[in-house]
Amino acid sequence: MRLGSWHIFLDHPVMGTGPGTLQIVYPPYETLYDGKIVNHSHNDYLEALAETGMLGGLGCAWFLAVLFVKSFSRFRQNDFSFPGTLRLSGIVASTGFLVHALVDFNFHIPANLWLFFLMAFLATADIQKVPPSPVSERQHRRLRNPE
Repeated sequence: MRLGSWHIFLDHPVMGTGPGTLQIVYPPYETLYDGKIVNHSHNDYLEALAETGMLGGLGCAWFLAVLFVKSFSRFRQNDFSFPGTLRLSGIVASTGFLVHALVDFNFHIPANLWLFFLMAFLATADIQKVPPSPVSERQHRRLRNPE
């Protein structure tokens, strides 16, 4: 499947074949026919190149470059506080999603895609520490002596 997707990209290098067209375009490129319908190439990066060409590939590469540059610039500011831990968790989870995309069609499942974007947000967000709000004397007494 990966080889076929690569050949589709080589035949349509600039614009690709169009989003969501791999299932239609793939059969002539299939190298090992096993009677199964191929609807994804099990590599999100090759599938994106085959369907969107270099234009889509450059867009994806730009997004990933910005994600990693922002993530690691925020990570260098890490003070191992709760916001820093959230940021680190976002980086690790985003990296896991991106590695998984090498061997599966992970980003074609909407829940996975939304979770990836949430983790990317955590990795790049400027999460500020908020000081605890002062507790009034009345609330403090109520917390110490519940009735």
